Amino acid sequence: MAELVARWAEQPPDRREAFLQEHLMGSIVEQLRRAISRQCPMSGTGESYYSLAQRSGVSGEQISRFMAGERDLRLESAAKLAEALGLDLVARPPR
Repeated sequence: MAELVARWAEQPPDRREAFLQEHLMGSIVEQLRRAISRQCPMSGTGESYYSLAQRSGVSGEQISRFMAGERDLRLESAAKLAEALGLDLVARPPR
């Protein structure tokens, strides 16, 4: 992980967000999708997404589109969802 942080720090400031997306968000996205699928089993009705949206402050539409693979999340939204789900997100460097 220290190597990944060092590589991030070497990035020009305007490339750091893209670097995070490429190297960290993939594992975070996978963790969140699995957690939402487990904790919102009735997600097809939208009721569970609505409840998660209320708890997290992330819109139900954004959650639904994220789960359908139609959009990505910003790190801030991912953190809000993780907190609402009672998760600690752990970024793992790519293998």
